[in-house]
Amino acid sequence: MLSEISASSERLAAAAEETSAISEETRNAVDTQKDQITQIATAMAEMAATVKEVERAAVNTMKTVDASTQLADKGEKIVTQNGERIAHLSEEIEHAAQVINQLDEYSSNIGAILDVIRGIADQTNLLALNAAIEAARAGEHGRGFSVVADEVRTLASRTQESTADIQRMIEELLVGTQKAVDVMKRSRDEANDCVELSESAAQALREISEGAKTINEMTTHITEATKEQASVTEEMHKNIEAISNISEQTADGAKDTHQAAKEQAELAAHLQTLVNRFKT
Repeated sequence: MLSEISASSERLAAAAEETSAISEETRNAVDTQKDQITQIATAMAEMAATVKEVERAAVNTMKTVDASTQLADKGEKIVTQNGERIAHLSEEIEHAAQVINQLDEYSSNIGAILDVIRGIADQTNLLALNAAIEAARAGEHGRGFSVVADEVRTLASRTQESTADIQRMIEELLVGTQKAVDVMKRSRDEANDCVELSESAAQALREISEGAKTINEMTTHITEATKEQASVTEEMHKNIEAISNISEQTADGAKDTHQAAKEQAELAAHLQTLVNRFKT
């Protein structure tokens, strides 16, 4: 009977020591797991904060892109309106150039008419001179005719002077007209260049607006995805916190188990000591 008690106490002591060792390993493993879960929880909290920051940045980016899109659209409208006004101005300049060209033609026609008048005046002056000569030959009978011939010659001279003045003014007008035509041509060319530049600027602004809209769509998708990620991350963080709480409770239980196993081993050792004393 005593030998059976001794054998049982030995097995109990061995089992208690083994249980104590296992509980020690379990406690260490649970402590390690607790530390790892704490680190994961901290990392999840940091990641959640980062996701929130990314979400805020995405929202701010979307607002900025919206503002840029509106500015680009407004700029495109302004440039297009300016281009239309410049195109209208170019048409007006072209019309003015046509009017000046017509004035040039009219001036040339007037010059031709003046040439005819000048020729008539020359012939009239020559006829008046011949009439004066004939009147001088006629003596007293040709005196009245001589007076008329002098008046005709005087009128012819005035006509020649007037036509010369008109011709000079027409030539000056033609010079001024040609300068005006040249200026109109340069203005028209510059207006056409401005129209082309306005069209290019409007096209560039349209491309900027389209690019901004594309970025806005992408940013919207990123914002939505970030919100979903933030929601999932927050849920994971809650789960990790729950696991951390359970792990902490498990660690406390492992400590209690280890302490109980240790006390059991001490009791088993004490029992073995008493049995050995009883044997002696």
